[in-house]
Amino acid sequence: MSRNYALVVDSVACLPEEELARRSIQLWRLPVMIENNRYTDSVSEGTLTNIYKNKKIGREPEQFKNVQLRKSIRDFLFEEIVPKYDLVVVQTSSGEFTPIHSNCEAVVSTIYSESHELREKLGIEKPLVVQLFDSGTISASQGLVTLFMDNLLRADRSINDINKELKKFKNSVKSYVIVGDNRFIRRCLKDKGKKALPFPVAFMADMLKLHPIGKFENGTMNVMGSSAFGFDRALGRILKYCIEQVEKGLLMPIINMSYAGDLRLIKNHPLFRTLTVECANQDVDLHLSTMPLASSANFGIGGFSLGIAPKDQDAAP
Repeated sequence: MSRNYALVVDSVACLPEEELARRSIQLWRLPVMIENNRYTDSVSEGTLTNIYKNKKIGREPEQFKNVQLRKSIRDFLFEEIVPKYDLVVVQTSSGEFTPIHSNCEAVVSTIYSESHELREKLGIEKPLVVQLFDSGTISASQGLVTLFMDNLLRADRSINDINKELKKFKNSVKSYVIVGDNRFIRRCLKDKGKKALPFPVAFMADMLKLHPIGKFENGTMNVMGSSAFGFDRALGRILKYCIEQVEKGLLMPIINMSYAGDLRLIKNHPLFRTLTVECANQDVDLHLSTMPLASSANFGIGGFSLGIAPKDQDAAP
């Protein structure tokens, strides 16, 4: 008999709607601020595309206020998860980059007594088991780690095995981004206490419509040297890299991408069509989704994110 589990992941992770629909992944939609109004995050391509098209995303996403984060995850767990599942695995975005993991940790540490009372009232005898994992990354690469973990859970692997496999896999995942808004990401990094571009450099990059390629690792995002291009050229470098890695082989046959804007811009790139054919030939699943608001809050409108686990760990775009 397969286990009755839910894999809970925050909406900083980028996952296609169809993958969420067919898996036991439960998306915790973070609260965000848009034009000083509080909204719940979305994964709907139409909803998100409209928000990005009209430039409605605010620069102070409310999910980074700790009290609201804790209330949000607690309400979600008790309303949607605790009454329905026996094993709950909560996987968060990087604890070094966002406060989401530490807030989930605070809630999970107090959940057992209250969940026991609720489940007893509902006539559920089986005790609840809750496990918390830090994906170590964000956005599309976090989505890739989520899919890897769900595959292990679906295979009824033990929590100890999942711990070991996840640690090894996290270290092999490569996370690349194309910066959508240089001044915006500069502000985000400074607010998190991370190293950021000097303001004059970020300002000039935006004026010249340059979109650097960045690499997310060790809890921060570093802009790669000599990588400031127009968006189309930066995207071309990322897609060419993906094509090369598919040909060399992947540790997990999935490439996960997300974009904070109209997906037609990505799909119409000649190299995306080439990548689609190459993935089909090599039995690799190519996922492309619209970036949720809690994720684009780290890169700005027009940001792009890639999650990939290549066998060639030294290659780069």
